[in-house]
Amino acid sequence: GRFDERTKNVLMRPRCQFPDIIQTSERSKRFSTLGKWAKTTLTYVINSYPTYPSDINGRYDVEQLLAQSFKDWASVSRLSFQQSSNNSTADIQIGFYKRDHGDGFSFDGMFGILAHAFVPEYGKLHFDDDEMWSRVDKGFNLFLMNLRQVATHEIGHLLGLGHSSVPKTVMYPFHYYTSNFMLTDDDIKGIETIYGQ
Repeated sequence: GRFDERTKNVLMRPRCQFPDIIQTSERSKRFSTLGKWAKTTLTYVINSYPTYPSDINGRYDVEQLLAQSFKDWASVSRLSFQQSSNNSTADIQIGFYKRDHGDGFSFDGMFGILAHAFVPEYGKLHFDDDEMWSRVDKGFNLFLMNLRQVATHEIGHLLGLGHSSVPKTVMYPFHYYTSNFMLTDDDIKGIETIYGQ
């Protein structure tokens, strides 16, 4: 393609840190898969919470938003999720971190990289704690990041999905704002390819 104004605008949007590995030979298949959990009931624990001022009111909001993000995927797959209080046995470890936080993938401060997650069965999901996380859709506001939308995308990676080449899908690498947030057909086909219908 060409580096035009439209391309420049996309590249300036906040995005996921997960690499874009999109390999497909089918025109109708735009998602990519990168692994699978051996079990269908997964536990998760939240090890740290956001510290930056935002409209998220403490642990309760974070827990509710993350629970809804897990529910998004559970509603279209054979998977189920349970929050745990046991850090040592939970399948998925979630936390909010700043800059270098020990996993080899440093965050870059406000705006830019929002979060990253690792493929099965590593089970790590990290959010950039320098972002201003929001519990509601604020429209096109570059400084408030909708936690549920970003979490749903990152959980897709935790479950084995790579990035999709289709704009407006949950698994598209660049964050966008929508008041009608939901998994798209492409996202659903991707998770069904891994775990069945």
